Amino acid sequence: MKKVMVVYDGTEASRLLYERMTAQVRQQGLEAQVVCHDIKRDSESGLSRGSGISEFRGRIDDLAAHVADVDLLLVHLAPVSHEIIEAAPRLRFIASERSSVPNIDVACAKEHGIAVSYAAGRNARTVAEFTVGLMLDVTRFISAGNQLIQQGAWNSQLDRRPYTGIELEGKRIGLLGLGNIARHVVKLLSGFGADIVAYDPFFAQPWEGCRPVSRDELLATSDILSIHARGEEGECLIGAQDIARMKRGAYLINTARGFLVDEQALIAALQSGKLRGAALDVFAREPLPPDSPLIGMPNVVLCPHLGGLSQDMNPRSAQFAAEDAIRFLKGEALLHAYCG
Repeated sequence: MKKVMVVYDGTEASRLLYERMTAQVRQQGLEAQVVCHDIKRDSESGLSRGSGISEFRGRIDDLAAHVADVDLLLVHLAPVSHEIIEAAPRLRFIASERSSVPNIDVACAKEHGIAVSYAAGRNARTVAEFTVGLMLDVTRFISAGNQLIQQGAWNSQLDRRPYTGIELEGKRIGLLGLGNIARHVVKLLSGFGADIVAYDPFFAQPWEGCRPVSRDELLATSDILSIHARGEEGECLIGAQDIARMKRGAYLINTARGFLVDEQALIAALQSGKLRGAALDVFAREPLPPDSPLIGMPNVVLCPHLGGLSQDMNPRSAQFAAEDAIRFLKGEALLHAYCG
C-alpha cells in the first residue's frame, strides 16, 4: 500500500488538498493510505528561504523526520529541500499546489527519479483580475480617494483636480510577457477599447486582440506597462535604461516578481515625474521595509503580495494536485508534470 502524505502548512489550500485527496482515494477504492502532517512553523505569516529553495513555510527538519516511509508527498507552501528528499527513500512523486516550484528542489528530485507535478495556471485568472484592478485603481485614484475620506479630508475646500485620472479607452496597454496570466488580462481588457500590445520573445503572433511589438516599441509607446514575465531570482528585466525609454507620464504595474524591476530606478522615475504612477503587488524585498520611499508616495498603489489569492483558487489548486496524485497511483500519465 502506498503512503500519501499531505503537508498542512496552516493554509486553506493545504487543508482542502487533504480533504480532496482523502475523498478521491476512498471513492476510487485505491490501495493507498492518506495521512496529514501538520508541519511545525516558526511563523504563520511570511515565507522563508534556505537549503537551496525559497518561498516556503515550515521547518525542514520537522518534515524530514516524518517522510521515511512516504511514497507520495503533496504540499502547498511546505519545503521540499534536498534534506527532505534524501530522508525519503521511498518517495517517487511530489505534487505542489502552486503555479511555480520555488519551495521544491526539483534538481534533487530529478536526480532521485522523483516525478514532480505543479498547478500551472491555477491562479492565472486570479492574478489577471487583480492586475486590471490595479490599473483602474492607480489611473483613477480609487485608493487615494478612499484615503481622503478616511482621513476626513473631503470638505468644501478640497481641490479634486489633482485626482483627475485617465480612461483606458484609446490608451495603449503594453504587456511584457504573454503567458497564461497576461492572456487572461487581454480577455478582461477586451471591453475597454484599449490598444493592447505585448512583447514576448517566445510568442510573436497576434493573439485575440493583442498585437506583438518589439521590446523597444513596447517601452516607448505604452501608456500602461504591465509586467507578466518570469525570470531567475535577481534577474532584472526593467532597469534604469528601460525606464528612461518609457513614455513620459506612463504607469507601471507589477504583479509578477519584484526583482524584475529596478526598484530604485522606479522610485526615481516616480519622484521626477517621468512616470505618472505605479501599482505594485511585489517588491525586491518582502515584506516591504517600513523605510521604503515607496510608502507614502501619492502616485503609488501598494499591496502586500495579494494578487495570487482568492477564495475560488484554493479548491482549484487542490484539484490540480490531487488529480495528478491519483493518476500517479493508477500508473497514468501526469497532466501537470513539471518539466523545467
